Amino acid sequence: MRQVVQGVLTPDGRVQLDEPIHLTGPRRAVIEILEEAPAQDSTKSTLETSPQSPSSGFPWSQHYRQMRFLGRGGMGETYQAEDVSTGAIVCIKQLSGIGDRRSLLQECRALARLSHPYVARLLNFDVLVDRPYLVMEYVDGVDVGSFINRKGPLPELEAVKLASRLFQALAYVHSQEIIHRDLKPNNLILVNAEEDPIPKIVDFGLAIVANRDQWDQDTGVGHIVGTPAYMAPEQVEGSKLGPACDVYALGQVIWELRMGQPAFSGSPLQVLSQKISRHDSLRIDTVELPGPRLSQVVADCTHVDPKNRPGANDVVSRLWEILRRNEPPIS
Repeated sequence: MRQVVQGVLTPDGRVQLDEPIHLTGPRRAVIEILEEAPAQDSTKSTLETSPQSPSSGFPWSQHYRQMRFLGRGGMGETYQAEDVSTGAIVCIKQLSGIGDRRSLLQECRALARLSHPYVARLLNFDVLVDRPYLVMEYVDGVDVGSFINRKGPLPELEAVKLASRLFQALAYVHSQEIIHRDLKPNNLILVNAEEDPIPKIVDFGLAIVANRDQWDQDTGVGHIVGTPAYMAPEQVEGSKLGPACDVYALGQVIWELRMGQPAFSGSPLQVLSQKISRHDSLRIDTVELPGPRLSQVVADCTHVDPKNRPGANDVVSRLWEILRRNEPPIS
């Protein structure tokens, strides 16, 4: 049975449907790019383009002073703001005109469980005038995508050190029964990037939380959501997802850290086709250090079959072993 469902394709490659669909199993989909999506109302456009706009139009303006507009993702808009009571700088996320209230609530559910140095913290959540918003730790840093564009391919030990921190965070997220489902360079922020990069995972708007309710079941099976260039093959096919889809995405990010370029490129439809047709893992084609190899770790993380991918904790152990074997001798 064929269905035609309209939606919005955002510049970062996400697809948001105008209405929910329920499928009995995986379905192939063809994305046809049509005209531009309807523009947002003029008030919102003014606020987005003028960082100095007053924040009186926001439901949270009594408690937080808007400092500047940070950007828009598939589900919401983010702003840098100041807590008027404490002076703390925070990040506020609220629904955009095309946002989904349930997705913001889902992000709140995920973040409320998490407390880890490599994950952005949830500070507050509220609903004012029927408009929900999240208040999160403001991470002053650069996303991994921009970092790679500026630095180029990282030396192996630098990549291994950063990868070990990213997989530590992922192991913790998975221990809390959360699947991020949208790990990609833009959702990984690096603090102190030029000296000793400290990563922070952000944007849990597509997270699956413990698979305990119908919402998680609906979003986890039969719905192709995420960023095509970083989806695991089973995610592209709309199969039931497990932690292995995050391992795949992060393995692909580590490949990019070493190679200095994306593993997949082209239009969303071309990328999806590449993901479905590929039958081998990603491998790092550079000279590496002797002993345990980062290339093999990345290959195992990006195995086509999710059952053959290692868990995040196992990856951390393997990365630590590479670091241990290459530590300088103590004089």
